[in-house]
Order: sequence, then C-alpha cells, then structure tokens
Amino acid sequence: MRKRKNPILKSLLHFFVTLRYRHLSFRGGWILAHFFYKDYKAHKGSLFKILNAHKKGWSYSDWCILGINDTNRKQYLSTYDYCTLHPFNKEYSSWIDDKLTLKYMLNGTPAGRYMPDYYFQIENDGTILSLMDCADGYRGLEGIVRLLQEKKTLAFKLIKASLGLGFYKAEYTEDKKYLLNGEEYDEDSFVEKIKGLRGYLVTEYLKPHEAFKKYCDKSVGCLRYIVGRSKEGEIVDIYSFMRLGTKRSRFVENYNSGGVLVIVDSDGQYSFGNVIDYDRYCNVRVDKHPDNGIELKGQIPFWDDIVSAAHTVAETLPQLTYMGIDFCVTDDNRIKIIEINSLTSLDSIQLDKSIYETQGGVFFKERLS
Repeated sequence: MRKRKNPILKSLLHFFVTLRYRHLSFRGGWILAHFFYKDYKAHKGSLFKILNAHKKGWSYSDWCILGINDTNRKQYLSTYDYCTLHPFNKEYSSWIDDKLTLKYMLNGTPAGRYMPDYYFQIENDGTILSLMDCADGYRGLEGIVRLLQEKKTLAFKLIKASLGLGFYKAEYTEDKKYLLNGEEYDEDSFVEKIKGLRGYLVTEYLKPHEAFKKYCDKSVGCLRYIVGRSKEGEIVDIYSFMRLGTKRSRFVENYNSGGVLVIVDSDGQYSFGNVIDYDRYCNVRVDKHPDNGIELKGQIPFWDDIVSAAHTVAETLPQLTYMGIDFCVTDDNRIKIIEINSLTSLDSIQLDKSIYETQGGVFFKERLS
C-alpha cells in the first residue's frame, strides 16, 4: 500500500498559496502547493533560496533546472503562470488522467486503434476483473499467471498515476522464472506479490522500435507529443520530446528519475539530449547517451503517423484543450498510446529555450491573456 503524504502540511501550503496568489483556481493552487511542498522536502538545506524562488512565482526545482535568474525569469513561462491555467481541461481531466477511463473513452472511436490491449483490472479491494481485450477463460490470479506465461511480458500500471510511478514490467523466462522490474520470483512469491497490488491495470507490454531500443532496452522509449486547442477551437501543435531510459532510471525513462530527455523538432528530428546533474542540481546538455555513448541524433520513425494520431485523439476528444500524449513506436511498427497527461512538467518544455520562443508559445500567450 502506498504511503500517504503529509496532508496537514500540504493543506497549510495550499491555504497560504491561494492567499498569496489569488488568481489560482482551487486545483491550480493545489498543484502549486504540491510543487512547493516537494521543494521543501527535497532541498532541506536551501530554505532561503527556496523562499526566494517561491516569492517570484517559481518552484525551486524549475528555477534551478531551467537556470532561471532575476535577469531572465520574465522571459519564461513561470510555475505560477502555468498553474493558473490548470485545470486546462476542467471537469474533463479525468477522461485522460485515469488510464481505465481513457481506454473506454477511445474504445470504438478512430483513436481507439492506438490504445494497447487491456487484459485485467485489479480493484482497490483486490478483486480482479477481466477487461475487453482479455480472451475468454482467463479469470483472476490464475488467468494473469497463465497469460504471462503465454505472452512472456506484461505491464502492470497504476490506474491513476504518472511519471512511471508504480510501474512493473512482468516477465516469464525460458527457465520458468518470474521477474518484476528485473527482480526474480518463483510462482508462489509472484502470486503473493500480485495479490498485494491495488488499483492496477494489467496490459500489453509495448516493446520499443529499434530506433529507441538501441539507446536502452529496459524501457519503452516514450515520445511525448503535446497538442492543444486554441480559443477558436483549432488544434495546435505545441511541443514534443522523447524520453530514454538509463541505468539510473531503470524500467522507466522520466527525466526527473534520471532519464534522458531529447527535444524533437516539428519535423521529427533530434540532435541532442538533456540530463539532470544531481550534484549541481541543474540541466546538462549531452550529445551522447550517458550509458552507452550512442549519439543522440536522428529521425523519429513514422513521424507523420504520430502527428496524425495526436490530431485524431484531439478530434475525438474536443472537450480537452491541452494533452501530453505519450506514444510508443513498437518493434512491429505500430503506434500505441502509453498514457495521456493533462499537465506536462514545466521544465520539460523549456529546457532548450523559453516556450514563448517555440511554436507552442502562441498557445500559452493566448490562454494567459
């Protein structure tokens, strides 16, 4: 069971944030308070620096990672301004933030073909339900074990989570061993582990295309394509980047977990990456993958198809104004959606330059006006 964060401290922070920043919605205030809470928790020896960043409308994390200072801070989209726009998607955010709801929302639509297969749901009381892509005859724990033995790999994901939190790559090996994120289990201990999961989905495990696998074969190789909608209702291409796993990030590839973030231009090309220097706590530009030295330069395969898929999702869900769609190009040349997020981390869209200097800048300027 996941530990609950300190609710009293977060509530107090939310109160003071909304008192200080009166233009924030309740949800926006809660998000900003959450960012500030993480700053205090992660950087306990930097109190005055944290307070200085917060006073100027920035989380300390964004301030450091983006290299913000008093000279350039007004040239960037600040943490505060970003949170004033949240929730971008209003009451419809749950359509995409909840992975199970997303599957049902897109099922039977033109965008449905981009969703991976969903086999089981593990409810909060431990009940196991067979879902729409599960073949007849597969039920309960026995069904999960049998399916894993046949498929060899499955993905276990929290229904309501992002940043790879709670993710397990389940494997069944040729010597009849069970692995969860590389940790070995016999069948009995594997079953006991699954019994303890709550609020999970069991889905198809997406294997990455060689263009991504060459960098890291332990994670999917996720492409985030951010699409929005103007006030006139037109679809707007905002930003895109690729995330690659490392030894540090292990079975996920998130930038803030130690992965490499590679900015992708509007033609699907990339030429460098970004990693966090944890000693200095700042972003560092790299030309090669830190683990294997492979050059971070190339063309995203099936780029035009990815753009088309993002637009299809946006057309299918016209109520949503801002989506960060995580795509995987698979080893058998399919384009699949890993998940969709309603609030992409601010640092990831401004590592190279201010978002206002990119094609997505118009979207944010319009929304803030």
